Amino acid sequence: MKKAGEIIHALSIASLAVVAGLWPTDFRIQRPAMWVAGVMFVADKVINKGFDGWKWRKEMWVYIIMATYFAITPLMALIHGQDMGDVIVRREIDSRLPFVIFAIVGLAGWPKGMDFKYIAYALIAVATFIGVKDVLMNFDNKSLLHPITMQGVIDEINYKRLTKFNCHMIANLTFNLAVISTLYIINRKDIKLWIKIIAGIAAIPNIALLIVTEGRVGLATFLLIVVGVLIYYVWRWKKAVVIAVAPLVIVTGVVVMANHPRVNWEEVMKNDRIGIWSVAWSQIKEKPIAGWGAIDGRHEFIERGLRMEKEIFETELGPLGNNIYLEHPHNIVLNEWVANGAVGVLLLMAMIAAMVIKRRWITVAIVGIFLIQYMFDVFVIVNPLVMGMAGSFMQLNHNKI
Repeated sequence: MKKAGEIIHALSIASLAVVAGLWPTDFRIQRPAMWVAGVMFVADKVINKGFDGWKWRKEMWVYIIMATYFAITPLMALIHGQDMGDVIVRREIDSRLPFVIFAIVGLAGWPKGMDFKYIAYALIAVATFIGVKDVLMNFDNKSLLHPITMQGVIDEINYKRLTKFNCHMIANLTFNLAVISTLYIINRKDIKLWIKIIAGIAAIPNIALLIVTEGRVGLATFLLIVVGVLIYYVWRWKKAVVIAVAPLVIVTGVVVMANHPRVNWEEVMKNDRIGIWSVAWSQIKEKPIAGWGAIDGRHEFIERGLRMEKEIFETELGPLGNNIYLEHPHNIVLNEWVANGAVGVLLLMAMIAAMVIKRRWITVAIVGIFLIQYMFDVFVIVNPLVMGMAGSFMQLNHNKI
């Protein structure tokens, strides 16, 4: 029985790490992994008496805030008298599931011995596998637009990445999470050198895919990581040198970013998101406190957008067919404010603060990487999974993060 308990415990830890690594894959792959992780987690708690010695700790308030943030969408839908079965409400609820799931895991207690290094291994392995197998090694030279140029190769790589991930933002999140996880592994003193070397080698394709990405936000996030790492190591070497090195490193990063083909005055000022944000902001100004509710807010957003920014919205809505009301404000704060008002925004801010204040650097980095992307996107099903996991993963039960 003791041996069976040890196996279940190991499987519980492994399955949670696998779920983290699979976050950018298809939901048909994620779903069974989540079910397995859930069953193993419960079995571990029951068989190994995982609730023995449980007690409330003040750090656990982060779990209460996460669960409350999840609950605000159905609560506001009820307050606004909206249909809970509507696809818009269901998608908004589904997109927040990771927060309540890991609030429950956190309150129950992460498996004893759970270590963030296992999650880091999964994030690195999946990103590298997809990047190498499905992107770098999966295109036909005959299909290149400019077969004899490096730009032709880059264009084809970006095209293959788009077809694999459906969105370059998810791709860039995947590769940036792998890079930051690699840095975490390399900086852990208790991890063997050969493992660090393998992690460093695995990071190479992820870094390459970020350097050539067509995604401006993904590249900017990667450059922020690079700048932060360089400044950190110079600081550790000789603090006084940082004063001279930091401005140089920052300027270099800005210059690299400025040379991205999609970074120019015309591209930035004519970006569709500016028009989309202006529509959402006009809604917020009308109902800043209580918001519109998920359904009315999204319907009004689309209908107002077709009046205020007709050309942009017709372009954005085209691929959605009959599901035009699934289009969103492309900003997590604006989306929250439109649907749930100031209460929703305050809960969002409180959750983020609880996730990062007095936490280890890896937690802050992971949450930060997600938030940079979410300034240009919204939570969709499963996407905030690793953010919710990292934000709830504290130094409890021998956790190391």
